Amino acid sequence: MVIPMMRSTLLVRSVTQAVKGQQALARCGIGSRIVRNAYHTSASGCGYGLLVECNPTVAQGCLQRAGISVTGIVRG
Repeated sequence: MVIPMMRSTLLVRSVTQAVKGQQALARCGIGSRIVRNAYHTSASGCGYGLLVECNPTVAQGCLQRAGISVTGIVRG
């Protein structure tokens, strides 16, 4: 049985945090892509996220250990 990968976007406060987050995820062995946040509101920062194809909780833990706060997770 093949389990499909979960695709999620982890939202961050700035493009700088997105770049640092991408580097942190790479160090954890998680591939990611910086994307614009289609669900952007002024309260959530500048509207960037990190698209990952893994368990978002694992990716969020990696980012938190690197000092990067995740403002939200959009699944799917």
